[in-house]
Amino acid sequence: MVSLSNIQTVAQMTEFNPEEFANTFKHHTASVNGVQLHYVMGGKGDPIVLLHGWPQTWYEWRKIIPALAENYTVIAPDMRGLGDSSKPDGGYDKRTVAEDIYQLTKSLGFHQINIKYPELQRICFFIEEGK
Repeated sequence: MVSLSNIQTVAQMTEFNPEEFANTFKHHTASVNGVQLHYVMGGKGDPIVLLHGWPQTWYEWRKIIPALAENYTVIAPDMRGLGDSSKPDGGYDKRTVAEDIYQLTKSLGFHQINIKYPELQRICFFIEEGK
């Protein structure tokens, strides 16, 4: 089973299968916080948001997300300014980017999510109305 603790090991051992990916994941865009965010989403279970590093895109996660989709609803966005998301002149500070992700997950109907970011340890993120 793929867990949040062994995600990088599994990714190193997995080949990307475009057909399998297309059967599980769909590309979407959402208008949030004044930008268009592109994201891929698929799977079943508790939501997990996979945030890429700089200057990567959601594609960084392509090898691992099919396995994660067996147990999680996986959301892998392109953060503002990268990939297929819009590229505004400003708003690249941590607070604004965090607000982008908050609004995206809220627009998808999630109030509690898991976030995986390659430069950090596992973070549980609780989203409450009005915060």
